[in-house]
Order: sequence, then C-alpha cells, then structure tokens
Amino acid sequence: FFSSRRRHTRLQGDWSSDVCSSDLDPAQMDSIRQLIDLDNFTDYWIGTIYLGKTTSGHNQCYWRVRTPDPDSYRFAHDGRWRWLAFDFDNAMFDEARDDFSFGPYFVYDGLLRQLWKHPAYVEIFVNRFADLMNSSFLPQRMVGRIDSVEQLIAPVMPYHIARWSTPSSMSDWQDGVDVMRHFAQQRRSEEHTSELQSPCNLVC
Repeated sequence: FFSSRRRHTRLQGDWSSDVCSSDLDPAQMDSIRQLIDLDNFTDYWIGTIYLGKTTSGHNQCYWRVRTPDPDSYRFAHDGRWRWLAFDFDNAMFDEARDDFSFGPYFVYDGLLRQLWKHPAYVEIFVNRFADLMNSSFLPQRMVGRIDSVEQLIAPVMPYHIARWSTPSSMSDWQDGVDVMRHFAQQRRSEEHTSELQSPCNLVC
C-alpha cells in the first residue's frame, strides 16, 4: 500500500496519458483495464452515487498489491488498482439527492471526470447502472439486507453505546436504521428516478 499522497500521485501518473487523450480507442481502453480493475471502479462510483454519499469528493480509498503475481490464484494479486467502499456513514439519508449530475463532472477523482468524457466508458457505466438498479438496488433486496444486518448487530449495540456514546441510545440507532430503510424504499420512486436517468437517458 502507498500513503495517500504517493498513492494518488502514482495512480494518476499511471492512467493520465491514456485517459486524457481526445478519445479512447480499444487499445487505450485495454491499457486502462490493465492498470485498474475497471469493473470495480465502476461499481464503486455507481454505489457512491446511488447511495448518496455526501463525502464522495474526498473520502476515497484505493489500493493495489505492491508486488503483483499475475499467475497467482489469489484475488487482486494482478497488481491492478481497486477501490474500497470507504466512509459511507454519510450516505443513505436523502433519497432525493442527485449525485448523478455532480459526481462524473465535478468530483475530486480526476479519473472519473476524464473517463466521463469518453462515450465508450459512459456506455459501460450506464449499462452497469441499469443492471444494478434492477438487481442489487431493488428496494426489496436492499431492505432485506438492512434487516439482516440489523438483526446481526442489534444484540451488541447496547455495549457499543455504553462504551462510545454514539449513537446516544438504542432508539436513536433504530431511527437511523429506519432512515436507511426509508431511503432504500424511496430511492427508486418515479419522482427521483428521473433525476438519476436524465444525465444519460438511463432506462431502469
């Protein structure tokens, strides 16, 4: 792993020459795929946008194995950069938040901004977004996941609250869980889906 400054500088140096070109030809796209796990990168940003993470502009974490072994059977030992789901405590509380109009154009991550200029990548992004809207982000699935995690950690929450005093009480914690559940149920509503669709004519 690299420190934050070195990590960002090294990653930016790796991809900048290809992504900043006027357009991405197939060879350049293959080159980018050799540097980063593009599917992982795309899923990270779709999740960030759909879940309304308010700190997406700066709270990011990406990593790679320092000494890659392309022949290794172990996950991620190919040496490509990957993104972690990081600092999502500021997410899933505003179902009307429109990060789709913000993220690809203004976010601090220059890689996303540059890739968004290329129709080939926008098509990849939009198709994957549609896939996830009709699978992982279905309200019943999201609520089911929230319910299962709630049941898993509820028994230990009194100990957590006693030690850290945050949240302030079990009822406060439950209120927060209910906010996420409401978000999951309403994010795909007709009122808000149009905001998510408009930048790319995304069809869910």
